[in-house]
Amino acid sequence: ESPEEPGKRSRLWLYEVEIQEQTVEAIVLDPDHIMDVADEPVMHMNSKSFSKMNKLRLLEIRNVQLSKLCDGLEYLSSELQILRWLKFPLRSLPSSFNPEKIKEINMCHSQIVYLWMGIKHLHSLKTINLSHSLNLLEIPDLSGSPYLECLILEGCIRLTEVDSSVGMLERLTLLNLRDCTSLCLLPCSLSGLKSLKVLLLSRCS
Repeated sequence: ESPEEPGKRSRLWLYEVEIQEQTVEAIVLDPDHIMDVADEPVMHMNSKSFSKMNKLRLLEIRNVQLSKLCDGLEYLSSELQILRWLKFPLRSLPSSFNPEKIKEINMCHSQIVYLWMGIKHLHSLKTINLSHSLNLLEIPDLSGSPYLECLILEGCIRLTEVDSSVGMLERLTLLNLRDCTSLCLLPCSLSGLKSLKVLLLSRCS
């Protein structure tokens, strides 16, 4: 696509390419071959770059430190369908983020404290994976995500309770709370989990 003008490509796999943000539909960054002096993969990207990517549908970031995210992340496209961000460096997703088409949120080993406040109506959402997010304190009210099938919170050692809305997710097949060592409260009723096949609670105190 656009062999003479790579900046107009709608998909980005190579970090060297300068892009026109408005055209981008997918970004995959996993620069294992790019190392800094401490042998850590580093990708320099200004958080404001996302503000113009209103067509972005796939965002996958692995083994990357986005060095200019210290000022926060104000915007992510509401067109996102897949969000995979290993070691997400911030406390929460942008407050304006309302991805009605999102199918998967995968943010393992993140610095997330909470995903969002209040209820978001995400009827396409099937998977949330926040495993080994050591700062996670709470999960949001998920009553607006009635088609959620997998909720993976393994190793979230500061999580103390599971929101009552989880007990009414009729499509949920997997609830993984393994190694949530601070967990002390489950929903009062689990009668709504009519499709549940796997419940993992091992090594919970």
